[in-house]
Order: sequence, then C-alpha cells, then structure tokens
Amino acid sequence: MAWTVNKVFEGTIAGARHQVYDLTADSATYELSTGLKNVLGVSTGFNTCTTAGIKFKTNILSAGTAQAGNVAVTGATAADRIYLTVYGN
Repeated sequence: MAWTVNKVFEGTIAGARHQVYDLTADSATYELSTGLKNVLGVSTGFNTCTTAGIKFKTNILSAGTAQAGNVAVTGATAADRIYLTVYGN
C-alpha cells in the first residue's frame, strides 16, 4: 500500500508558494515530492495521530540524501492523518 496524499490547496502569498496536503500514513516513512525548487519550511496539523515522534525534514530524502523540493516524513504510524502546509519557491 501507499500513503494517501491529497493536495488540498496551492497558491501564492507574498511571493512565496504555499501547498496544503492531507496525508494519511500506511508506513513509518514517506517522501513527498512537492514540485517546488526549494522548500523553505513546513507547518503541521494533526487530525488523528497515535505517534508523538513524527519528524519532517525539508529538501532531503528519508535516507538522508539531499533532494531539493522534497519533504521527508519519518516516525509515522499507519492511519496517522496529518495536514501539512509546505512553503517554498
């Protein structure tokens, strides 16, 4: 199985691109390819989450390799549902 990923919103505010995703986990790690050249930061909101140790790393793959425009998610549990806002250019 794969994570369920829905892009809810994409727009530009004050010259920066914003994307909002609704993510549902089915494994511990996921690599979100945003299509952005550079991810400047993320903010999160949790709908249902049984894990306290979820981490988000920008411009990197879960294995630690640099990859511009990606967000690596680690430490998730199946059925965790996360709202992720990505800021970038």
